[in-house]
Amino acid sequence: MLLPFYFKRVSENRYLVSNLLRQFQFVDRAQFDKLCAGNFDRELKNFFAAESELDSVAEEYRRLNAGLFYGATLHIFVLTLACNLNCLYCQAEYSRGGKPFMSAETARRAVEVALSSPEDELHFEFQGGEPLLNFDALKTIVECANELRGDKVVKFSLVTNAQAMTDEILSYLAAHDVQITFSIDGPKFIHDANRPTKDGSSNFDRVFHWFKRACDVYAEKNFIRALPTTTRLSLSHAKEIVDFYCALDVADISLRELSPFGRVGKNFDAIGYTPQEFLNFYRECMDYIIALNLSGKTNLTESLSKMILQKIFGRHVVNYPDLRSPCGATIGQIAYNWNGDIYTCDEGRMLANRGIENFRVGNVRENSYRECLLSAAACEVCNASCVESNPSCESCIYNPICGLCPVYSFFTQGDFVGVPIRQARCKILRGIYDYLIEWSNCEDTARKNLCERWGTEP
Repeated sequence: MLLPFYFKRVSENRYLVSNLLRQFQFVDRAQFDKLCAGNFDRELKNFFAAESELDSVAEEYRRLNAGLFYGATLHIFVLTLACNLNCLYCQAEYSRGGKPFMSAETARRAVEVALSSPEDELHFEFQGGEPLLNFDALKTIVECANELRGDKVVKFSLVTNAQAMTDEILSYLAAHDVQITFSIDGPKFIHDANRPTKDGSSNFDRVFHWFKRACDVYAEKNFIRALPTTTRLSLSHAKEIVDFYCALDVADISLRELSPFGRVGKNFDAIGYTPQEFLNFYRECMDYIIALNLSGKTNLTESLSKMILQKIFGRHVVNYPDLRSPCGATIGQIAYNWNGDIYTCDEGRMLANRGIENFRVGNVRENSYRECLLSAAACEVCNASCVESNPSCESCIYNPICGLCPVYSFFTQGDFVGVPIRQARCKILRGIYDYLIEWSNCEDTARKNLCERWGTEP
């Protein structure tokens, strides 16, 4: 029996085919015609199943999508929207007045809602603005979670620019095993251009100092990461950025494109780029990272590429909310804003900073976890983010491994569903998929083995 499959013509005599079990294969025209006719070919055995095998195929499909059977595991706490930097691409810019700091009472109530998730293991992430400007709220959440968690395991992480870091704060974070991600955009001239302080002075030396200090304090714990954002300035310095991250001795780099939220719109002429320009940068970085790996000079990986390869190789369940169908908004992650309002996801609360409340699912003082799940916004986002039913996505070769973002669609196209194929996000993802599929099918044995290692190791 021929199983459902997707296809893409690559060249005159070459096609890429995929199936619901995330198996990709290049075939020639004769093989493709045979597949379309439903004629069994041993080289295409993954695209066929006997009737007696359908139960096992269904079970494997269920395993690969097991994240849909979990509750929300990622809970994002926005401690404040205040910040001590003036980043050109800031996503959390706030202009609605008042003092946007989470109170202790709001923090405690948010923890109670988060612990209502049915999952045994939860991840609490601290965001901002700059979350360390409201360190008291962070401590309240950590201590309240440890007090109320019962048998649940709660892991903590923090994204920070480190400008408010002190030895006292760092000691507390280390004592409570809070993973720290430092926002560092690369070498000093790139970082300071992208992330100036309010007065325009450099802050690189301070964040670099605290990154190295954290590595010492945390000793052998793999709890320290660095996270860059790519701007136009980054594009011509791919190798320098990779070398900088190799020198930091971190496990991975995340080649993130600009998000359309926040200040990017008004600064796009200065820092923006086309999807193809970003993909050229991505390919240059990846080629260099792979070459360094093969020469034994580093074990650095690229985080999004590794997650996608894990989906393709299929040995691990990858519960990354952005590449799920439906997406992980509310059912995989929830964001608690500084004032207690609850949003489908971190991107949803970013729109709230601009007065767009379409992704609000409740408030910690008024609504339970269950009520948030059943809210109209949560249901609409789930419906809108099914790649299987989106007209732009239903026949795409990458349908089995991709995901939609209704917040992105709403912000850029004015509709929860949108037309993904016209979005920069879609164009970038398809370019990344093309690169990774070609890598996983290359003829260079050493290069191919490295690809498989990224896709199969935890």
